[in-house]
Amino acid sequence: GIDMWHKYDRKFRRTEPNFQYVYMRLYRFLQDRTNKNINRIVLKRLFMRKTNRPPMYLRVARFLKEVKRVTVLVVRTVTGDIRLLQVPKMTLCALHVTDRVRQHMIKAGGKVLPPSKKTLLIQGKRNASVAHKHFGKVPGVPHSNTRTNVCSKGRKIERASG
Repeated sequence: GIDMWHKYDRKFRRTEPNFQYVYMRLYRFLQDRTNKNINRIVLKRLFMRKTNRPPMYLRVARFLKEVKRVTVLVVRTVTGDIRLLQVPKMTLCALHVTDRVRQHMIKAGGKVLPPSKKTLLIQGKRNASVAHKHFGKVPGVPHSNTRTNVCSKGRKIERASG
């Protein structure tokens, strides 16, 4: 007979985390009861692992053209950025906002709210972590910006002689 090899048949995907937050229950309820696409997207992003939910910096808001007309929705922590001198007036909805960002936004005339209509859903760059800087071409070859996987950067460790 034919020997069936079922080693790679099952593909594991994370459908939901072990711990259920209040927001997960709320958005699962909203997804089941309404046919709004935003509820499904927010629930999917709540299910993501921490590595796929990078923090957003408030500096990104200055690139958004329609930030005054809509609510910016972020399913992650929003942190401050010292490079941003003037915080624009905007309405923000996020899972967590640092105290400094909240103070800057209130001072600029903005608000931190729960989700509402006319929301602009944005997310952070997923490959911006330090771990992703080690992926790519081999370190040392031309046009390679990849970091080496060494614990030390001393005189004798992975240094060219020339």
